[in-house]
Amino acid sequence: MSAPPDYLYVSTDGTAGPYIMMPVEYQEDVEKILQDLGIKDFWADMNPVRMDGELAFNVININKHVSPEKIQQVNQQLQEKGNVWQTFRGAIHEKRISR
Repeated sequence: MSAPPDYLYVSTDGTAGPYIMMPVEYQEDVEKILQDLGIKDFWADMNPVRMDGELAFNVININKHVSPEKIQQVNQQLQEKGNVWQTFRGAIHEKRISR
């Protein structure tokens, strides 16, 4: 299994549908990208993960019927927004995660 890229991206593993895991502070930006691309059928998990008692990261789920082309457009937009994954991944490994 290869290492994740150094930016946020849409994961398509599993059978539930595509999703984006991100630090909570990026959630509004990610939702705006989805809306700007005309993707309306998405939702955020109701229980963001906490680290040291504070909100840390959340998951936005995207309907599995969204076209692969749209998912690729989301990935391109996320990549253009910058390298935030490395910081996020480091925070997960440094702190204890709880729900």
